Amino acid sequence: MRISAFLWRIGIVMTILGFAHSIQAAEYFVDPQSGDDSAKGTTPETAWRSLDRVNETDFQPGDIVRFKRVPRLNGETMYRGTFKPKSGAVDQPILYTWYGDENLPKPTFCNSVPLNHESDWLPVEGKPHIWMTAPTEFIRTRHEESATKTFNHTWSFHTEGDAKASIKVYEIGDGRDVESTGVSHMLSISASGSAPNHIQWYSEPFSIERGKAYQVAFRVVGVGQPLVTEKPIQISLMQSGSPWTSYSNEGTIPVSVQGVQSGTVFRVVFTANRTAEDARMNLSFGGLCSQPATMLIGPIHVFEGTVRTTGITSDVGNLILHTQPITDTDSEVPVAGFKRWDLASLAQPGDYWCDLENKQVYLYSEQNPAKIYASIEAAQHGHVISTSGVSYATFDGLDLRYGAAHGFGGSGSHHLIIRNCDISWIGGADQYLQGGAGRRVRFGNGIEFWADAHDNLVENNRIWEIYDAAITNQGSGVNQEVNITYRGNEIWNSEYSFEYWNRGPESLTRGIVFEKNICRDAGFGWGHIQRPDKNGRHLMFYDNSAQVSDFRVTDNVFEGATDSLLRMDTAFPITLDRNRWKCTGDELFGFWHKETKYKAVDFGQFQQDTGFETNGQLESVR
Repeated sequence: MRISAFLWRIGIVMTILGFAHSIQAAEYFVDPQSGDDSAKGTTPETAWRSLDRVNETDFQPGDIVRFKRVPRLNGETMYRGTFKPKSGAVDQPILYTWYGDENLPKPTFCNSVPLNHESDWLPVEGKPHIWMTAPTEFIRTRHEESATKTFNHTWSFHTEGDAKASIKVYEIGDGRDVESTGVSHMLSISASGSAPNHIQWYSEPFSIERGKAYQVAFRVVGVGQPLVTEKPIQISLMQSGSPWTSYSNEGTIPVSVQGVQSGTVFRVVFTANRTAEDARMNLSFGGLCSQPATMLIGPIHVFEGTVRTTGITSDVGNLILHTQPITDTDSEVPVAGFKRWDLASLAQPGDYWCDLENKQVYLYSEQNPAKIYASIEAAQHGHVISTSGVSYATFDGLDLRYGAAHGFGGSGSHHLIIRNCDISWIGGADQYLQGGAGRRVRFGNGIEFWADAHDNLVENNRIWEIYDAAITNQGSGVNQEVNITYRGNEIWNSEYSFEYWNRGPESLTRGIVFEKNICRDAGFGWGHIQRPDKNGRHLMFYDNSAQVSDFRVTDNVFEGATDSLLRMDTAFPITLDRNRWKCTGDELFGFWHKETKYKAVDFGQFQQDTGFETNGQLESVR
């Protein structure tokens, strides 16, 4: 009896503790139309307003974050930037979902900049029909003395990894103006390491205020000869300690010092996305060069002020052009601008070029673009929702659009559920930020699980107008992709409906299920016409060297493709059966395996040769 009583009491205590833990979970509300970031956010009446406010909050396992459905108002009520969700815990996922009138649009997230006003555009002198976005202008606070943070004697230097470098005070500035007043330093690099963080130079902590701008200005002189560098300096406004969170809307800004010799002044501006006391300006030189280099840096200052800008901070991978205002019904299908790689290539309406260095867009237009288009969305480099390292989170009933990297994108995610979401007009950014040079690899997947993703579910979503793959799990190096299910999704007008590859013989792929999805018109999306590698397929299985087991593609509908319904570059164990393949002509069944290609009339031979689709159906759609 005593033991039973003891166990009973323990049970009561555990129940109470469990209840106490569960009631700690909270519910938060976000209203982009009438919310207030200074409010508590715990009721619809005290809702927050911005995505920045959500990103800076440390939610707890079991919390619910609700975004209000509101009229789109031509993009004025969209959540802009990259959403950075937090992780839940086992049996206590964080839910990101909606509230409000279900007849209004789903909460809309986009990583784009609206360029809808005539003041956003300026004519380019001497070039008829070429317009450029207005340049960013930093305006220092009136009283420079109080607005200037001078850290000449309190900057810290750090090296790690295989980097070898040193820094020492070299000279005092000449005092001609604020920017030339103070101490300069000689930076000597004998080995720059392999990652940006291997060499860092950073300021002492200082205070920042949400919405204010902070400009870091510094001079660089190559010593002895012009600098020869392979990578840029990476500059960030960030948290002074772990977890080293970015404190700006711009994230990390690269600054190239290639060829600098005579003393170039660089000015980089960040807009604070929160109020904090522990900000630091961080310059990362790791991986800068493969040869020894010496440079004189400084004086270096941080100025506080405001910014007059269109908001472009990185590569623009697509311009989404609406002749009618964006509405709640999405009745108008917009058109995409045609991305070109230099100014001289702009030859017809819709052609545009992004000047990466100055963060400006140039567009061919017969008159001010804002007079022709009711809405212009400049989709930027960066995911709409970043899921790197995120776990135990559910995303239900959201709308993702106008991002130039991925819709959902990141590595190492697990126990995610993505359901009932709309994902559209994604991709096109220059992945390596090389401008017109080098490999022009362009981003663009609707949902991507990159490397070491497991136990994720994607169901009942609508995905369309994707530059690359609507859905994909992929990776390289030694990684595992395990227990990922895609079911009940509707996909159309994407270059690929489902893409898979995993490379490295030590890598593992297991438990991948793609079932009961409806996939139409692969290769008919906005990006196909401007891709250098046109490749419209529903199932795109590139070279795979990972160990694969329990990979199933069953009970789906695949209809219409510009190239083929299926491509498999190398064989791997897969169950491919009970699918309905709908051809719009004789073309194109197109199974690639050891360079063998099958047309629609060869479907029987395809079944016999591969053992696939024993119970599959091929239909001709005229």
